[in-house]
Formats: sequence, C-alpha cells, structure tokens
Amino acid sequence: MNEKKVYTKGALIIREGSVQRDAYLIEKGRVQVFRQDENGNKAVIAVCGKQEVIGEMTLLKGGSRCANVVALEDCELSVLSFNVFKDLPDSDPGVRILRKIMDERIKSATPSA
Repeated sequence: MNEKKVYTKGALIIREGSVQRDAYLIEKGRVQVFRQDENGNKAVIAVCGKQEVIGEMTLLKGGSRCANVVALEDCELSVLSFNVFKDLPDSDPGVRILRKIMDERIKSATPSA
C-alpha cells in the first residue's frame, strides 16, 4: 500500500453503485458509511476511523459498491489496489485479515433469527 489519497471534510470517497474495486486503510481522520434511498433518506451504517478498512467487500467479492463513504474530517487513506490485491495468495496475512473483517461485517449486518 504505497499510494495515499487525501480527502477534505465532506468529500465523497466511495459512491454507492460504482464499480471501482480498491479498498482503503484509514491513516488519519474519520469517515461515515451510509446508504441513501430514492427519497434521499440516509441510513448510517458505520463511522470508521484510524486503522480501519473501508471498501473491502467489493475488493474481495467484486460487483458494485453497496454504500456511500464520506469524509467526516480531513482524511488520509492508504490505497489497496485491486490490481495488486488480485495477485496476492490467499495465504497472505493481509488477505486473511481482510477476509476476517468482511466476514465479521456480514455477520453483524445479518439479522439473527
């Protein structure tokens, strides 16, 4: 993760429905993850901060982005490019950590019976 991106407070980092597949490690600042319905109603999913990962679901599974992410503060993010990630073996420690994060987020989003 050599590439860094800087976003100012209020900047849209990820747009729901887009097909960009990079993930990001938050180095500085906080972001809000949310969905917005066709009427403009906003449902906040999470607030993430330093050392948390965003965008991992699309990085791992493909498809389109399932939520919007906006900078709540000025942010610095390290980019995990899909083009780099796709060549890493499943045994790579970083790949295992991302899969664990994704599994935990899926479990927490699934209503219990």
